Amino acid sequence: METKSKSEKLNLTVETIFHGQEQGETIPAARAYLFDNAGTYVTSEPIEKENVVFKIDGNKNYSVAIGPNLLAEDGKAPQDIANDLLKANAVRYDYIPQANKNIIRAVVSKYIWFCW
Repeated sequence: METKSKSEKLNLTVETIFHGQEQGETIPAARAYLFDNAGTYVTSEPIEKENVVFKIDGNKNYSVAIGPNLLAEDGKAPQDIANDLLKANAVRYDYIPQANKNIIRAVVSKYIWFCW
């Protein structure tokens, strides 16, 4: 008997707004980091002009952290990336499937991103 997967793949869009940027001032290199509900690092994408989109299982909880680029030159994440992001004052948002919202609007104050 064939069993059907109950997981539904969805796009989770992360829109990041950096407040406090003055004319001529550049935002430091930043990334959106995706973690599963156990706090395990899944993947990350650089934050550029476009929104970041992650493919997720629509039935699971996730969290997204917006923080400085902590990946090594080879693209690998540090072993304790969650703790490193905490130390860097990364901003964290939760995705909960029951909320029926597939977009996270992350607002990062200059008082935070200026330190990255």
